[in-house]
Amino acid sequence: MERIFLVKHPPTPAWDWRWRSTYLAAGTFSRRLVGFWNLISIEPELGVGQRFGQMHATEMWAALNFRWVWFPWNRYVKTSIGLADGISFTTRIDQKERLLTDYRIEGNRLVFPRSQWMNFFTPELTLALPQYPEHELLFRFHHRSGIYGLINDTFSGAQFFSVGYRARF
Repeated sequence: MERIFLVKHPPTPAWDWRWRSTYLAAGTFSRRLVGFWNLISIEPELGVGQRFGQMHATEMWAALNFRWVWFPWNRYVKTSIGLADGISFTTRIDQKERLLTDYRIEGNRLVFPRSQWMNFFTPELTLALPQYPEHELLFRFHHRSGIYGLINDTFSGAQFFSVGYRARF
């Protein structure tokens, strides 16, 4: 994630991303809590997802989404950019996710720190036609991690690039 979003150098272009045979089917519920000057809205979110392929855990999360909603081209394509942060829980620790965190040596064993509880962070982009603003196309980078070792000494977790549909009501 750090190389994708230019936090670490050199950045990793999309054609060099390491895609694994792991998928996520998810659903969320969110509701606009408050808005400020038709620029920003704050939305709590609850979600649940099932992993498929090389991972099998069920994941649940609760987050607060800060969404920028004003763009000068909104009369042509209604756009929003959101950043959500919260907590994520998985029903089990998938082997593939466990191996993403660097190991340490304890005695004569390799130990991979792991945690069912991790931080949930997701940047997202939504697009909608102005005449149908309640129907949004969603692009999301679903990420969970131990926040550089702050949570149970874990560093990395599963992440998924997601495309979906959001219906607002």
